[in-house]
Amino acid sequence: MLNPEIEIGADRVRLRRIDWLVAQSTIPSSTLFAPRAWRVELTTRATPFAGRDHMATRLAYHTGRAWLLPGNTVLALLPGLGLEAGSGLPHDAALLGALRTTLTRQGAHWSAQLEAVTERYFAGASLRRESLRATAEFRVSRNLSVAIGAATRQAPRREQEAFVGLKWRQPSLVRPWQK
Repeated sequence: MLNPEIEIGADRVRLRRIDWLVAQSTIPSSTLFAPRAWRVELTTRATPFAGRDHMATRLAYHTGRAWLLPGNTVLALLPGLGLEAGSGLPHDAALLGALRTTLTRQGAHWSAQLEAVTERYFAGASLRRESLRATAEFRVSRNLSVAIGAATRQAPRREQEAFVGLKWRQPSLVRPWQK
């Protein structure tokens, strides 16, 4: 929640994205159980339309399947639908379809993820976005980790970025008595 992304340029500092809510479950399927993998997101982000970036808010739901691969690696395929609204869109709102593919590997004090996303607007706008993002996260303490990564996007112009960040994780509220 509230994962802000700030862009620092030579002549300005601006908010690029804020995640109001992003929740995901990618429990792998097995021979006995086949749970649905899913993701729900409510985000506001800078979106390029008509040669300018406009702030747009998105509500999206993805559902699919996840598989456990060798080496404690999980592959998830999550097709989804979304609604995006913002003043920069041709009709102030658009529907989109997406396919989110993630490959995640988890160690005791680290994790790494490779994520590919393709999105196609099919009502309210005609735009296609593709992105590829690689991240690594290293645990510093129980609640704090350092994340590093790189990404490339085609939306409609090509953009590349590298990032470093700190992530704070709130202890689970499911069992507050466990420390």
